[in-house]
Amino acid sequence: MSSWIASTSAFIVLRRQAVLLLLGLVTLLAALQIPRLQADFTPSDLFARVPEEEALAQQFRSTFGNTDNVLLLVVQSEDLLTDTSLQYIHDLANALQQQPFAARVSALTRLPLPVQRQPETASSTGDTPIVVAAWQSIAQPLHASASLFAQALGTTVPSPMPPPDALWRLSSGEAIITVQPAVSGPRVTPDDIQNLRVAIERSGLLRGQLISEDLRTTLVAVQFSGEYDRAAEIEQAVRDAREVVAALQTPDGLSVSWAGLPYLRTALVERMRRDQSILMPASIGVCVLILLMAFRWLPGILLPIIAVGMTATQLVGGMAIVGEKFNILNNIIPLLIIIIGISDSIHIISRYGEELRDGKEPRQAATDTLSTMAAACFMTSVTTALGFATLVVSHTALLQRFGLVAAAGVMLAFLITVTFIPAALTFIKKPPAGSGAATEGRFEDTVEAITRYVMARPGPSLIVSALLLGGAAWLSTGVKVDAAVLDQFHQSDDIWISTHLLEEELSGFRPLEVYLTADSPDRFSDPRVLDAMDELAEWAQRQEGVLQTGSFLDYLREARAMITGDFSRDARQQPFASSDDVTRYLAVFGDNPDSPLRSWLSPDRTQARLNLAIVDFGARRTIALANELQSQIQHIFSDLPGIDIRLTGDAYTSSRGLQSVIGDLASSLGLATVLIFLFMTLLFRNLKLGLISIPPNVLPLVFTLAAMALLDIPLNAATVIIFSISIGLAVDGTIHLLARLQEERRAGHNMENAMARSARGAGKAIVLTCFSLMLGFSVMLLSAFVPVQRFGLLIGISMFSCLVATLLVLPALIRVAWRHE
Repeated sequence: MSSWIASTSAFIVLRRQAVLLLLGLVTLLAALQIPRLQADFTPSDLFARVPEEEALAQQFRSTFGNTDNVLLLVVQSEDLLTDTSLQYIHDLANALQQQPFAARVSALTRLPLPVQRQPETASSTGDTPIVVAAWQSIAQPLHASASLFAQALGTTVPSPMPPPDALWRLSSGEAIITVQPAVSGPRVTPDDIQNLRVAIERSGLLRGQLISEDLRTTLVAVQFSGEYDRAAEIEQAVRDAREVVAALQTPDGLSVSWAGLPYLRTALVERMRRDQSILMPASIGVCVLILLMAFRWLPGILLPIIAVGMTATQLVGGMAIVGEKFNILNNIIPLLIIIIGISDSIHIISRYGEELRDGKEPRQAATDTLSTMAAACFMTSVTTALGFATLVVSHTALLQRFGLVAAAGVMLAFLITVTFIPAALTFIKKPPAGSGAATEGRFEDTVEAITRYVMARPGPSLIVSALLLGGAAWLSTGVKVDAAVLDQFHQSDDIWISTHLLEEELSGFRPLEVYLTADSPDRFSDPRVLDAMDELAEWAQRQEGVLQTGSFLDYLREARAMITGDFSRDARQQPFASSDDVTRYLAVFGDNPDSPLRSWLSPDRTQARLNLAIVDFGARRTIALANELQSQIQHIFSDLPGIDIRLTGDAYTSSRGLQSVIGDLASSLGLATVLIFLFMTLLFRNLKLGLISIPPNVLPLVFTLAAMALLDIPLNAATVIIFSISIGLAVDGTIHLLARLQEERRAGHNMENAMARSARGAGKAIVLTCFSLMLGFSVMLLSAFVPVQRFGLLIGISMFSCLVATLLVLPALIRVAWRHE
C-alpha cells in the first residue's frame, strides 16, 4: 500500500497543472448548480416515523381534520371589549380574510351571535319549531367558538349547516332566534359590544379558549387554504400576513404577537438563513486566525481556505444535482465541512515545513509530505465519515440523509485537500525563515517535554484520569432525555413569549388526543360511556401540565343549558339521564356532514375524541402523562366493551418519535465506536495499539455527557448527533500520533524516544487542529437557535477533552503497555 501511495503522490505532483485545472473546472460546474438547490425546513421531519402511529394519526386527521396550517395572532389589551380594541380586531380579521391564503379567519367580532325576532308566521297549531332557535342560538355560536378553539390547536371545523327539521315545539308568539355575526357592518356599535359580553358570559366554551378569563387576551385565527401546504408557500403567506398587520395602525395599549405552526416554521427558515450569513463568514474568519497563528505565511492561510471553499461548493452543487434539499438539519453541513476540512490542511502544511527543514526542494517536499500524510489523513477522514455514516441506522429519513451527505462531504474534503494543497505548494516559494511553517520553536519543545514527563511517570496520569473518568461517568447519569418545541428559543425570544402566553392565558398549542372508536353508533349515546369520558376528563384536568380538556360532551351540555335556560356550572355538570336525552341533544346539531360536532364526533357516531391541551413541558413528561393516561383508560373503561381507545396528537406522536430517534442514535454511536476502532486496529495491524486507542477517545464522550448534566442540557435529537460527530473527530489526534509513532519505530527508535519524537513532529498540528475545531465550532454560539448554540458548546468541550486525553493519557498508556522498552 505504501508503494501505491508513493506513486500516486508523485503522479499528483508531476501532473499538478492538470490536477489544479480539473479541480477548478469541477468546482465551477458545481457552483453553477447551486441556484437549483431547494429548501424544505419542516421541523417535524426530524422525528422518527412509527408506522403504526403514523397510520393512526392519518386516520384521525381524515376524520377530525388537519393540525398544521393555522396562523395565530395573539391580541392583548387591558380590556378587549372596548370599541377601540374590537374595531382593530374587526379590521384586522376582515383584512386577513381578503388575502388569497385565508380560507377562514375567526375572531371575536366575526363570532355568530343569536338575535331575537318575532315569528312572521305560526303553524296551524300555534307552535313554532324550537329546533330553529336551538340550532341558531346554540349550534352556530358553538360552531364559531369550536372553530376558534380548534384552530388554536390546528384543527378545522366545517361551516354551519342549515337548521334541521323541528324536533321540539314551543307555544306560538315566542320570539325566533336568528344568528348574525357579532359585528355585521364595518363599524363596531355599542349593541355589538353588549351582545358579545352576554355571549362570553353565558358560553362555557369561550373563556379560557378564545378569550382569556381576564378578557385581556384573544386570538385571531387564520386557517390557510388547502394549497398552502409547502414551506415556501407558507413562508410567503406569513410575509403577506405581516404586511397586513403592518398596514393597520395598532391602537395605544394594544399589542399583537404571532404564534402557530406556520409562523414557527417561517421563523425557523428566516433564522437559519441569518445563521448561514453570519456563521459561515465567522467560521472562515476563525480558521484564518488559527492558520495565521500557526504558520504566519500567506500561502499557508490561503490554500486551506481555498481547499475547504472548493469542498463546500462541490458538495452543495452535488446536493442540487441529486435533488437533496436543504433542510432543518443538513443546512449546517457546509459549515461542518469547512471547520473539519481545515484539520487535514494543518497537518499537511506542518509536515511540508518539516520536510523543507530537512533540505528538500518544494516539489520533493510536497511529494514526500503527501506520501507520509495521505494514509493518516485518509484514516482520520474515514473515521469521521464513519461517525456520520452510521446515522443510516436511524428510522428518520432526515437523519439518514444527513449522515450520508456529511460522510460524503468529509471524504470529498480529504480528496480535495490531499490533491490541491500539495500540487499548489509546488508553485509557491519556500516559507520565509521566520514563519511558523519553516521553523520549530518553544511550542514543539513544550509538547515534547510534556510527553517525556508523562512517559517517565505514567502512574499519576492514569490514576488522575481514572478518577476524572469515574466522576464524569457518575455525573453523566443525571443527563435527561427530553425535548420541547420551545427548546429552540431563549425565554427572551418573542416566539417563546407569545407561545408561552397561549399556555398561560388560553389553551396552549400542543394537543394530546384520546381517540375512541366504537363498534356501534349507540355507544356514544350510552350515559355510561359518557360518564366514563367525563371521569377520564376530570382525572386529566387534575394532572400537572394539562391546561384544558374538550369533547363532544361540552357541546351537548351547552345545548342543554341553552334549552333549559340554566347556565350554572352545577347544571352543566349534571350527568345525562338516558340514551334518549343524549340522542335528542345530538339531534339538535343534525346529521348533516357540516355539523360542528364533526370536529369531535364522526358522522356515523362511531369515532370520538377527547382532547387534552397540554403545556410544552417536553417529551419525557408527555410520555409519562400518556402512560398514566393509558392506565386510567384501562381502569375506567374496563367494564365498557366495544370501545377501542388509543392516543395520538402532535404532542404524543412527536414525543414517541423522539424516543425512537434517541434509540436510533444510541445504536449509531455504538456501531460507530465498534467500526472506528476495528478499522484502526486493522490499519495499524497492531491489536495492542487498537485497544490502547479506545480509552483516550471514550473519555471525551463521557466528559461531554457530564457537562450536559452540569449545564442541564437534555439529550435529544440535536445533542445526540454531537456524539456521532465527536467519536469520529476525537480519534483524529490519536491516529496522527500513532501513525507518526509507527514511522519513528520503523526508523529504529525505542518506544519512549519514538513517542517523544512523534509528539514533537505531530503534536503541534494536533494541538492546532483541536483548537481549530474548538474555535470553529464556537462560532455556533452566535446562532439564533439554542440547539445550534449548544451544539457548538458541547463540540468544543469534547474537542478540548480529546486534546487533553491525546497528550496526557495516550502516552501514559503506551508507556505502560511497552514498559520494558
